[in-house]
Amino acid sequence: MIDKQNLLENNKYLFWDIPHSKISQLSDKAIMERFLNYSKNMSQVLQFIELLGISNAGKIFREISSSKRPLISQRTMNYFSKYFSKYG
Repeated sequence: MIDKQNLLENNKYLFWDIPHSKISQLSDKAIMERFLNYSKNMSQVLQFIELLGISNAGKIFREISSSKRPLISQRTMNYFSKYFSKYG
C-alpha cells in the first residue's frame, strides 16, 4: 500500500496551483476534491480511497456533496454518490 506522501508526490500535477511545499498540509477533503476532479483514471482515485479507508472516504465525500457549492461536477457527484452508497 502506498503512503499519503508518495501518492501526493506521484500525482502532484493535480495540485498545479499550490506550492509544492504546501501540498502535504491540505486537508483530506481538499485532496479528495482534487482527485475526483482531475485524476486521469479511476485507479488514482481508488488509491486515495484505499489510503483513507472506504468508510472515511465515504464520510468525506458526503461532506463534500452536502456543501452548498461543491467543487465537483454533477456527473462525478452522481457516480461517486452511487459508489459510496454501495461500498462505503
